[in-house]
Amino acid sequence: MATTHALAGVALAALVASEQAGVALPAGFVGGLFPDLDLYVGHRKTLHFPVYYWPLALAGGVLVAIGTGPATVGLACFLLAAALHSTMDAFGGGLELRPWEATSERAVYNHYTGRWHRPRR
Repeated sequence: MATTHALAGVALAALVASEQAGVALPAGFVGGLFPDLDLYVGHRKTLHFPVYYWPLALAGGVLVAIGTGPATVGLACFLLAAALHSTMDAFGGGLELRPWEATSERAVYNHYTGRWHRPRR
C-alpha cells in the first residue's frame, strides 16, 4: 500500500502544481508516505489524520496563492498527499496483516471524533 499512497501523492501533486514539478512531485511522494511512519507505533492513529490534514492542506493552498515559491508549493503538496493517504485508509481495509480475511473493525482513527472509522473494504 505504501507504493500506492506515494504514487497517488505524486499524481495529485502533478495535477495541482505542474509549474513547480521539481518540488511538487517529491513533496507529494514524501507526503504520501509520511502517515505510514507510525507503522510500529499506533499505526493509523499516530500520524493519520483524516480530518485535520484537509484544513492544513487548504491553508497550504492559500499560502501558495499568496506567494508561489518552492517552499509553499512543497508544503501544500506534502499536506495534500498526507490528507489523501489518510482518507484512502479510511475507505480501505482494516488493520489486519491479511486484509482479505477482514478480521479488523478499525481502519483509521479520527482524532476529531475520538473514535475509529470502520473499514469500508
